[in-house]
Amino acid sequence: MVHTRAAWLTCGLMLVVSTFGINFSVLLPVLATVTLRSGPVVFGIMSACFGFGALIGASSPPRWAGRAGPSCSGSAAFSALLMVLAPLHWVFACGAMLVVTGVAFTTYTSMSNATVQLAAPDRLRGRAMAFYGYIFTGCRLRSAASSPAG
Repeated sequence: MVHTRAAWLTCGLMLVVSTFGINFSVLLPVLATVTLRSGPVVFGIMSACFGFGALIGASSPPRWAGRAGPSCSGSAAFSALLMVLAPLHWVFACGAMLVVTGVAFTTYTSMSNATVQLAAPDRLRGRAMAFYGYIFTGCRLRSAASSPAG
């Protein structure tokens, strides 16, 4: 992994995306209560919409795993969709955007995971995935715990 540009770029992107983007699930209750002026029913619907999109994204395999370019475009698509979701004030539009965001999130994370696994040499794959796993979950949990809502 040390000499593989694709793995380093993928881990670097995952560090940025997991720190600033993946913890958006912490902000979904705020979106439901403050922005949409709704309650737990709308929050449940929004979570289900994201989960449905994630299911669609998980059922389509990463076709470009092992190269860094699609990982860059996947992180850009996920980030752009979060920015489109932020100013929405209509429940139906938020639900539709969360379906698309779920597809982009799951496709991006599975593509990144596969890229790191394919780029790492066999003898270092466990260490590379431990590093990737720390970046994916460690940064997200740390940033979610330090947010005002979590």
